[in-house]
This record gives sequence, C-alpha cells and structure tokens, in this order.
Amino acid sequence: MQLQLQVPGHLQDDLESDLKAAAASAGQPLAGEGTVWLVSGHSYSYTDNAQPLVYTHRLELQEVEDLQASAVEVAGLALTPILYKEDVHEEALMVFLVADVSSKEGERLEELIVTQEDRYVDVVRRGVSETPSACASAAVCGSKVKAAPGATT
Repeated sequence: MQLQLQVPGHLQDDLESDLKAAAASAGQPLAGEGTVWLVSGHSYSYTDNAQPLVYTHRLELQEVEDLQASAVEVAGLALTPILYKEDVHEEALMVFLVADVSSKEGERLEELIVTQEDRYVDVVRRGVSETPSACASAAVCGSKVKAAPGATT
C-alpha cells in the first residue's frame, strides 16, 4: 500500500524516528486498527523557508501477519509449537520454533541437522500453509528434551 501524508515541521523528528524503527529488518511495526504495518519504502520532501514548514512523506507499507502454525511437520516428525514465529529475510522463509520433543524426536532432529548440512528439507506449517516449503535445516542453539510418559532417556 502506498500512502502520502503532510506533517507540520514540529512533528517531523518524532515521525521520522517512528518510521525508521518500522523500516528496520526487525523493526517495530506501526499499529493500525486490527493490523500492523512495516515501512518497506519511505521518502520525504519539504520547501526551504516555507511558512509554515510542512514535510510531505511518501510511504510504502507492508501488512504484517501474525501467523501461528498449529503443527510443523519435518522429516516425518509432527512438532507442536510452544512458541512460533516466521519471518522473510532476503526472500528466504525463516521459521523459529520451540517445541517439547521426546528423546527419540530430539535424536531424529539432531540427525537431520547433521545429515542435511546445506540441503533443503520439506516443511509443512499446519494452520499457515498445507503446501510443503523447502527449508534449510538450522543448528539447534539449545534444547530441553522431555521424555514421553513411562519412557527412559
């Protein structure tokens, strides 16, 4: 969406700060009624010595969706997210997921990370898209393995 607005000079600094924060890759989206927006493009102009001083801003806004997967399926494993976030960075889908897994599932995930190296695996994000997406496996930064009831680890 493209938007143009005029702002009195005394509000320019505050608006500029908010727009810069919303344009950053991990920026603070602008809150609207029922949705949030990231600034994907921004320019402004003004006329020297104009009275009153008015800045004209041209914005390109991108709606931010809060997508929540009910399950993430990878390599035959169905993981139920405790925390879920996805983002697009340089046209690549990035999924951040925290899930409780059994010892066996944890071993399978570690094996997947080691054996896949730079190759891609199909990932289905239930509740977001039923179409598999090719994703690169990522290193596990930390894990807490929860044993299944009655199982030994």
